[in-house]
Amino acid sequence: MRGATFAGLLADNLGSGGSLALTKTGSGVQTVSGANTYSGNTAVSAGTLQVGNPAAIPSGAGKGKRLGGRDAGLEWHRREHQRLVGRGHGR
Repeated sequence: MRGATFAGLLADNLGSGGSLALTKTGSGVQTVSGANTYSGNTAVSAGTLQVGNPAAIPSGAGKGKRLGGRDAGLEWHRREHQRLVGRGHGR
């Protein structure tokens, strides 16, 4: 699959108290590979979100859920055991 890659940092704006969430929309593939620290949900409503680094989708206490839409995919490049909640599929 081909698509865009984002290797930067996705983080909450702690100065304003705001939290960040990640939503993949539209067809195609988006890869995230930075060591992200945001606390909001990770949602895939269409297309595929590829995860190229175990830290790209934050997990643990205080982190958001992974949500999937009907025509959505979540692909782990390193095969970490994470869960996609909703009707989407984890690959």
